Amino acid sequence: PSIPADNTTFNWKRKVDIVSASRLHLVTPSKWLMDKFSNSVLWPHFLSTKVIPNGVDSTVYFPGSQNEARSQLGLPQDAIILLTVANVIMINHFKDFDGTLRVVHWLSQRYLEKKIIWVCLGSKGPTSEVGSATALFIPHVDDDHKLAAFYRAADIFLHLSRADTFPNVVLEALNCGCPVASTA
Repeated sequence: PSIPADNTTFNWKRKVDIVSASRLHLVTPSKWLMDKFSNSVLWPHFLSTKVIPNGVDSTVYFPGSQNEARSQLGLPQDAIILLTVANVIMINHFKDFDGTLRVVHWLSQRYLEKKIIWVCLGSKGPTSEVGSATALFIPHVDDDHKLAAFYRAADIFLHLSRADTFPNVVLEALNCGCPVASTA
């Protein structure tokens, strides 16, 4: 519906006046997010900006036995385990489910002699086949120690996102000694 007046200019001016009259400092957990803010008309009015990456609890996320982790989680010892941690990966546009499917399918064709299991943690769905790989969808895990066990059980952590502010899951996986394959 049409509106009698466009207040966009007035609203932006009001925001600039409020921010410039304030003493605001901007902190983000990633350079990517800071770059997004740098395009704002409010950018010049911040007194300072700083990127402070998120940390990881190394008392929970640390290297350990892959065999023990797989036993704890009921995963086979003889398989290649790929791990993706993403909330509702199938419908989350930022997580690039289709791109990850292509990578898993390619790996399954490349290593036909190996059993490949792709664990999608944080998503619900039926167990299915992706090429010759098996995709297991496991709902969100609230226990950090169990999440760390998944990282330790995996051979490769796949983080093929289109965008992410600063993915703690990458740091958690690396802290557990799991190699990470990620998009830029």
